[in-house]
Amino acid sequence: RILALRDSVFILKDDGVFRLTGSGGQWSIDPLDTSTRIISPDSAVVVNNQIFALCDQGIVTISDVGVQVISRPIEDQIIALISENYTNLKTMSFGVGYDTDRKYILHTISDNSDQYPTQAFVYNTFTQAWTTWIKDANYAFVNPTDDKIYLCEPSSKYLLQERKTLDFTDYADE
Repeated sequence: RILALRDSVFILKDDGVFRLTGSGGQWSIDPLDTSTRIISPDSAVVVNNQIFALCDQGIVTISDVGVQVISRPIEDQIIALISENYTNLKTMSFGVGYDTDRKYILHTISDNSDQYPTQAFVYNTFTQAWTTWIKDANYAFVNPTDDKIYLCEPSSKYLLQERKTLDFTDYADE
């Protein structure tokens, strides 16, 4: 997976995290952290000029200053997923960056038998707190036009749209 931040381009591979810098034909690729390996390429997204991703160290942030593990409070859950079914975790997990809501959302499996992501670990970049959403999703994205999350439910042919009415209904499902 290759993602750009303000001053660098980052390359996340099975053998580490690398940073591409330079300009005017003078480019340099340097290892940033060869001890961190990405597990799910689709989990890597940019939020607040940092890359968030599911790696073998847990959920991490990546920036010009290095790699930092942020999933320590939920490490038992993440480690259980990594050891339970690595293949499904790798192929089914995906991340959503939600800058205006200050969130990184990792949709992933709950257990070995899941055929699609059934839960999401949600990290608030301001409070640095985790919460879990129990919701089936094949895919999700934030539409920049209306700044709402859209979620593709695997059990229906419908696309769910986030409410932003600023009342109690914003915190209720269908």
